[in-house]
Amino acid sequence: MTFKHPNMADHVYFRTFIPGRDLAVRYVDTIFSIAWSLQDEQQFRQNIHQSAMEVNRQPPLVLPGITVYAYEDKKEYVQT
Repeated sequence: MTFKHPNMADHVYFRTFIPGRDLAVRYVDTIFSIAWSLQDEQQFRQNIHQSAMEVNRQPPLVLPGITVYAYEDKKEYVQT
């Protein structure tokens, strides 16, 4: 998913699928990425930077994404 916001970089990419990485490296300025471990995030960032160098482009900024879970009440939360 990408979008353009007037107060941010020209293009932003939310990491959702692997084939989108090539597109992101070539056309976006910022990537929001959710990783389940620090090692995964570091590997992703390294891959993005290496791919950007291969196409003679400045690497996009990689920022942490978040996942939000909403529950009706504490009881529902505890059951999960």
